[in-house]
Amino acid sequence: MNVKRKYIYFGIAVILAGIVILYLNKHQANKELSIDKLDKNITNEDTFKKSKYPLLAEIPEKNFYVYGMNDNTDNYKGIIVRYGNELKNYDIKYMTPMFVLPKLKVIQIGQQDIILCSFNTESGSEVYIEDLYGFYQDSKNSLNIMNFSADNYKKQLNEAINYKLQSDNVLDIIINNKDLYDIDLNNFNDSNWNFEKISYGNNVSFSFDSGINITLGIEAYFTNIVTPQYIGTIKADVVINEDKSFILDNIKVEK
Repeated sequence: MNVKRKYIYFGIAVILAGIVILYLNKHQANKELSIDKLDKNITNEDTFKKSKYPLLAEIPEKNFYVYGMNDNTDNYKGIIVRYGNELKNYDIKYMTPMFVLPKLKVIQIGQQDIILCSFNTESGSEVYIEDLYGFYQDSKNSLNIMNFSADNYKKQLNEAINYKLQSDNVLDIIINNKDLYDIDLNNFNDSNWNFEKISYGNNVSFSFDSGINITLGIEAYFTNIVTPQYIGTIKADVVINEDKSFILDNIKVEK
């Protein structure tokens, strides 16, 4: 056998070995994600610790189930979504040590079912954040995902909201150049904290009781204090268009 032919055979062997490894990895992944390995009942704080794939949320009539990947750490990252007989895993944080389980809601966009899921991804003394995702099947019944990202809703709020501090330390907040809300900051003025700006994003939650709604805490920043101060709440409806885009509507401020 000449040297050239020897290298050709070696190259073919390497390619075949790679194909075999890919097949085995895929086979192992499918085996790992088989339905019979997943929990059958919604988890709680006790059963969660004993389960590798705890069931977090479900809509049985839609054959839709969300499972967590539990490595017995505080990572709470990685979910398995079962829609019909299809299983897909996603690198999504699904919970925090507060142990707030995800919320689900089915909506229709056109003729298509969208299953919304909100996950509590951050929690602490000054922070509580939920992330909103949507799951749907395309024309080939393949599972797809969409996300209402923090960058998206913050951008929409920044475009819709203007604010100005008046001389009497009352903060005027204007929504879409027409709706005016005022928040009294005199309690902070007594400490000479010096108002700088407002922000929203440390406290974010979604509710499905009446449509799709988002609630965000309004935090005021002052130059002479590190910690932002809670001064009110923004509430809005979340509208999902047929192109899968998320739009904030009916934005309001509550003191």
